[in-house]
Amino acid sequence: MHLHAALITARTGRAVVITAPVGILSAAFLAITLMVAGIPPLPGFFAKVAMLVPLLSEPGTWRGAVLVGLLVTASLMVLIALVRAGIQIWWVETDRLPPAFRLTEIAPVAALLFVFLALTVLLQVPLGFAHRAAAQLHTPSEYVRAVLG
Repeated sequence: MHLHAALITARTGRAVVITAPVGILSAAFLAITLMVAGIPPLPGFFAKVAMLVPLLSEPGTWRGAVLVGLLVTASLMVLIALVRAGIQIWWVETDRLPPAFRLTEIAPVAALLFVFLALTVLLQVPLGFAHRAAAQLHTPSEYVRAVLG
């Protein structure tokens, strides 16, 4: 069974057929791109906020402002690069055959999307672990005492 949708391009006025595999894979690529780039309310955004808040909490430090600028710029550059790659991979008209896959081949991508969405909802668990690990790194004397007795 071949599922497809027709899309009329504004540039040429022709109908472009989008098969189900291309639609599924491109939607998954877009979702993961938005997560990696840190677009709200996805988990990458919360990770970036967790890094930005301490940097912005120290007023008057130019280093924090520089790091904030670099972090935001890097996120924007990642978004632009991955969207451009996605356009080149999925939406440029070529003469190649559309990909075909079995349901078992898309399962890992679906699992990755599910884990990312679960992280969005259950953010406090990994974030709490990261905060506890950072607190332990800031007090090495407790680590030395625990290891050496």
